[in-house]
Amino acid sequence: FRSAVALESVDGGALDDVVVEHVHATNTGNAICLRLGQRNTNAPPGIVRNVVIRDLQVEVPAGKPDVGYEIPGPELKVPHNLIPASITGLPGHPVQGVVLENIEIIYAGGGTPQRARVSLDALQHLPEKAEHYPEFSMFGELPAWGFYLRHVKDVSFNNVRLTLKETDFRPALVCDDVDGLYLNEVTFGPSSGEPVIVLYDSQGARFQNIHYPAGSREKIRL
Repeated sequence: FRSAVALESVDGGALDDVVVEHVHATNTGNAICLRLGQRNTNAPPGIVRNVVIRDLQVEVPAGKPDVGYEIPGPELKVPHNLIPASITGLPGHPVQGVVLENIEIIYAGGGTPQRARVSLDALQHLPEKAEHYPEFSMFGELPAWGFYLRHVKDVSFNNVRLTLKETDFRPALVCDDVDGLYLNEVTFGPSSGEPVIVLYDSQGARFQNIHYPAGSREKIRL
């Protein structure tokens, strides 16, 4: 019940010029978690920047992936759908310069609004939780099934495929306060909630060769 790749700075440390490659993970709770937080409010936050993650294949199953393990992961106490990969910084202190390439993440899907829901009209009310211990489940329910980005500067998706085994009502990708988003040869499918991509309070987005699920009516919402 952990992330296949987790890079987190919450105590003032610097994560800079990091490359993670050739990862194949199954039966894990999450694919990618990049987090910049600030547990010590009396000191400036650290840095998460210039990160490359490539040649990654992850399958996220339904349910709890660590049943029977001697040390189980931190289970949420409230209902939630599968939690997406995430890249999250802080207001005024973004995660910077992230490249994701040759990535495939297969989600079990099955997300329903009856279990949990974050309204796309209330993204600004999602808690920052700057002082919390970093973990992919720290925000609880998130508004995307594939990737959730908040407070990020310059992020590139190159040859990325996000797949659902069962339908999920949420968008595939939600970006909040993202400056500089580049999507090239990105596939969402075969199904997705609508809109497929949400850009909220974001700028500098460039898309090329995007493959949306068949039948998608609303592809992008600004």
